[in-house]
Amino acid sequence: MDMLKELKKNGYKIAVLSNKAQYAVTKLCDIYFNNLLDDAVGARENVAKKPSPDALYICAENNNINLNNVIYVGDSDVDVATANNAGCLLYTSPSPRDMRRSR
Repeated sequence: MDMLKELKKNGYKIAVLSNKAQYAVTKLCDIYFNNLLDDAVGARENVAKKPSPDALYICAENNNINLNNVIYVGDSDVDVATANNAGCLLYTSPSPRDMRRSR
């Protein structure tokens, strides 16, 4: 959380993009991110799920961000494909699932 707070303090926009239902994404982000997010985009009717970049396009448009300025942080093959499909810079981190497997 400290990293997110620092990014926010320095003017970066922060968002969550998920294939989970929008109502769940909104609720979970409200609980866990305590107003640090500029946007939280979940699964919506008539919007293709990741790895389609459609939801990422919506997120960028909602926040007036050019995709050339997006750093997509993800922890799955679907996230890698989403970032590649959108032409975004990508940073990957190990998922909790991967961390459990490596023990």
